[in-house]
Formats: sequence, C-alpha cells, structure tokens
Amino acid sequence: MEMMISRLSEIEEKANQIIAKANEQKKMLHEEFEKNIEKMEKTIAADNAQKLRLLQEKTDKEFDSEKEEMIANSEKRIKRLEEINQNEHDALVKQVFDNIIHS
Repeated sequence: MEMMISRLSEIEEKANQIIAKANEQKKMLHEEFEKNIEKMEKTIAADNAQKLRLLQEKTDKEFDSEKEEMIANSEKRIKRLEEINQNEHDALVKQVFDNIIHS
C-alpha cells in the first residue's frame, strides 16, 4: 500500500511538473504572440504612414497643377480683356474725334 501511495505521489509530482512546464510554454507563447502583434501593428502603422505620405504628395502635385492652370487661364483672360479694352478705347477715341471734326 505504501508503495502504491509512493507511486501515486510520484505520478502526481510528474503531473505537476508537466502542468508547470505547460504553463511556462503557455507564458512564452503568449509573450511571443504579444511581440508579433506589436511588430505587426508597427508594420501596419508604417505602411499607412507611407500610403498617406504618397497620397499627400499626389494631392499636392494635382493641386499645384490645377493652380498653375488656373493662373495661366486667368492671365490669358486678363490679357484678352486688356486687348478688348484697348480696342474699344481706340474706337471710342476715334468716334469722339470724328464727331468733333464733323461738327
């Protein structure tokens, strides 16, 4: 009987060792899992930052291009209005001059 109790005690001790080892492995796996999650989050954040940076650069280029196009169109319109104004001014001066001469 004592031998059986001793044997049961040994089995229990081995079982406790197995459980302790399993808990240690579980802890190590959990720590590794946490490190992997942290690494993945950093990678995702870096990728998102890069994508945002590229999108911002693209948007800035498009904005600059549109701005330059608007400036060029505005300058053309201003020049055309100045030409129209000059032509009408010359025609008006000629008309006034003709009215003075023919009066």
